[in-house]
Amino acid sequence: MLAGLTMNDRHYGHLARDGHEQAIKLLDTFTNVKLADVHAVHVGRMSRTGLAANVDNEKVRLSRRQAEAP
Repeated sequence: MLAGLTMNDRHYGHLARDGHEQAIKLLDTFTNVKLADVHAVHVGRMSRTGLAANVDNEKVRLSRRQAEAP
């Protein structure tokens, strides 16, 4: 992540003179959400649709292997 910030600072640093300081401030506030101007969002597990698709795909793979077996 630091490499990306460094590259962006090299290419676009002239657009935001305080870009480095702002990036440090954003990273520092990220570690303490209470200080940030945003609210934390809890992301749950995958939806059942995604899990069902993966389970179905695995069943197809298993049935193909069984069909190829002598």
